[in-house]
Parts: sequence; structure tokens; C-alpha cells
Amino acid sequence: MMTGERDKYVDGLRVLSVASIVFGHWFSATASWDPGRVWVGNILSSIPLFWPASWVFMAVPVVLFVGGFSNFVALSRYGNGSRGYRGFYVRRLRRLLRPVMFFLGFWLIVEFMAHLLSVGGDHLVRLVYTGGAGPFGPLWFIIVYLAAVIMSPGLVWLHRRYRIAIPAALAAGCVGVDLLRFVGHVPLVGWLNLALAWLLPHQLGFFYADGSFSRASRRLLASMCVAGLLSLVVGSSTGAYSPTIGYVRGLGPSNINPPTAMILMLSIWQVGLVLLCRRWITAALGVPRVEYSVVKLNGVIMSVYLWHMTALLLVLLMLLPIGLANSEPPLSGWWYQRPIWLVLGVAVLAVIIKLVAWVERGEGKGDWVFSMVD
Repeated sequence: MMTGERDKYVDGLRVLSVASIVFGHWFSATASWDPGRVWVGNILSSIPLFWPASWVFMAVPVVLFVGGFSNFVALSRYGNGSRGYRGFYVRRLRRLLRPVMFFLGFWLIVEFMAHLLSVGGDHLVRLVYTGGAGPFGPLWFIIVYLAAVIMSPGLVWLHRRYRIAIPAALAAGCVGVDLLRFVGHVPLVGWLNLALAWLLPHQLGFFYADGSFSRASRRLLASMCVAGLLSLVVGSSTGAYSPTIGYVRGLGPSNINPPTAMILMLSIWQVGLVLLCRRWITAALGVPRVEYSVVKLNGVIMSVYLWHMTALLLVLLMLLPIGLANSEPPLSGWWYQRPIWLVLGVAVLAVIIKLVAWVERGEGKGDWVFSMVD
């Protein structure tokens, strides 16, 4: 059981997975300017060859896998009993909610000022993003992970008692829900997969934390990769599911809202892949400069995730007026704009993180809520 010093491989996975999500969102975005509004779309609706890219860059299962590992190790460190659970919850919720509350507070102030100044009609977010998500888009994952943290003591107990039966039951339940939803025409039952689908990679993280995956053969890990990838190919090519993981207009129902069995397939494929690549990821982390960067980024990784769509928003507001971000079809300008969007996105996000990093690191005085129960 890995309850001692930090696992550098897990730290590397955390940074790699969040970086993949950020890159995927920035790279795939398209934008057009309409007086008073910025309409943001997705290149996947125009270039079908990019559909499988979401199977790589939509790395939420890896984030949850790392989260499962971290929650298992933290619970092992604090021990059982009310005192141990209280310490676990205070520590985990402090790290999770502190940057989230600051992020929400900032955007509530922005929204309020927009109303006072009559900027952007009803809502500033609707001024700049279709679908109304905009900068708040990343928050859906926070809700999922918060639920996983709250349930972790019970999930760890189930893992220790029933082992592989738990992820097997989650997988079977996920498939069963899809059958009821799509074959039995019971759409509301699909929301059960919010738990069944997303808890699977979190539960798999326990198997790495207790050493099970470290002892697993490379043949088993390769089998996970192949099984997950082939399932994604079959599920998307037969028309049973949308070929992309996230929602793209015109490509059928979303595989995320609510989740489908494609999330199950994605989790098996991605977890198998990162475990298969463990020795190479660990070797890369042996380079001092790489290790230093990973350590620094782990200290602000939640802020990177929360603010990356805000950074994209600011980039678009800078580029659209000068004609460097209007990338609606035809997409002739979309390709040459990618380097500009990505370089500016990194620069803007770096400035934002420089300004807000103190929140996640706990360098301010905003911990009074947690200190009362610590």
C-alpha cells in the first residue's frame, strides 16, 4: 500500500490529464463574432476525422483515477473512526472548495457588474458563449469529484471487502442503465450513470493505491487498452452512441450529459493506457526540470482547470475584433489560428494563475470555515 511519500507517477498523471483537457478544449474551439456576442463551437462538428481525438484529450477518467488513488491514501493515513474521517474531509474539501469558491465569487461579481452596466443583455456569459456554460463549464466535474470524495470512506470499505466485484457491478449497472434508456425508452434512468460511470475510474484508482495494478502483468494492462478502444470504435461506428465523448451539435446525444457506457469504455481504455506507460512517464519525471515543473503545477492544478476556459474567453475577446479568431466554416483560417490561440492561451492562463495561485496554496486567510472544524 502506497501510504508513504508522494508517488511522482501519480503527480505526473494529474498534470498530464488536466493539460490534455485544457489542450482539447482550446484546440477544438471555433468562434465567430456577432454584434454583441461571441459564438463558440467545436471543430469536431466539421471535421469527422477528429472525432477519436476526444477519446484521448477528454482525460477526465484519468483525473478520477488519480483522485481515487489520493482518496485511498489519505483515508489510510487518517485511519478509521469519526476523528479520522473528519481529518480526511477537512483536508480534501479544503483543497477542493477553496479555489472553487474564489472562482465562483469572482464570476458572481463580474455578472453583477455586467447587469449594472447593461453589458451583454441578460447575462455576460451568454454574451460570450453559446449554451450558457462558458467559464462555468469546468464546474460539472467539480460536482462529480466532490460526490466521489464524500463517498470515499464507503467506497474504500467496499473495495477492501469485495475487490473486483465493485467495478464489475458499476460496469454492469452502467450498461443496464443504457439498455433501459435507449431500448426500454426510459430516458430519466440515464442520470443514474452519473454515479455508475464516473465512479468506475475512481474505484480503479484504489487498485493502484493498494499495489494491485503495480503487480499486474503488462498483458493485462494491454488487454484493458485494446478492450476499451475496440469498444469505443464499435460503440461509435454502429451508431449506438455519438462518436465524440462531449456534446457536439449534430452528432447525436451527449455521452456526458447524462453519461453513457462510452464513459465506461473510455475509462478502461485510458486507465489501461496510462498504466501501460507508467515506466516511461516515471522515467520522464526523473529529469530534474520536468519533475520541478510537475511539482509546481500540482500545487495549482485545480486553478488551472477552473480558469482555463476563462483564459480562452479573454483570448477570443482580444482576437475577434482584429479578425484573428473568426473561424466558422469555411475553416480555412482555423488551422493557422491554432498556434496563436494556444500560445496566447498559455500566456493568459499563466497570468491568471499567478494572480490566483495563493488561493489554492492556502496562503491567504480564507480558511476560517475549515479551521473551525480542523
